[in-house]
Amino acid sequence: MIDILHWISRAALEIIGQSALGYSFDPLVEGAKPHPFGAAKEFSPATDDLLFLREYLLQNLIKIGPPYFRRFIIDHCPWKNPRRIRDVIDTMDRVTTHIFEEKKRALASVPTEKDLIAILMKANMNTNEEDRLPDKEVLAQMS
Repeated sequence: MIDILHWISRAALEIIGQSALGYSFDPLVEGAKPHPFGAAKEFSPATDDLLFLREYLLQNLIKIGPPYFRRFIIDHCPWKNPRRIRDVIDTMDRVTTHIFEEKKRALASVPTEKDLIAILMKANMNTNEEDRLPDKEVLAQMS
């Protein structure tokens, strides 16, 4: 029996990865070790479980203190889902930062990339200094 949903989701991640980021997340062979970015699939179910918190509490809690304080609160939260969301976000941040740095090095040496992020990065590098997006903003487009 073939698990169609499993293979379609792997293929979708690979197609998005190659066309948008110029990066391969999955060789699409059976038994391949899953890429850490696959954890992004856990984001939506984890946030759905926090619907009440998200609607009523988080809107006010995100305004309290600096980010490191909010991180401390999540780290010590008694519920599993906020920590699960934190872990997914950390993984996504780590992977996109790695891809961004690789892409930046590749564009500096041989700017022949044809994916969406490479096009954005090349356009950003070729624009005026005052119109240029900071790396943080370009990186945010990848997440």
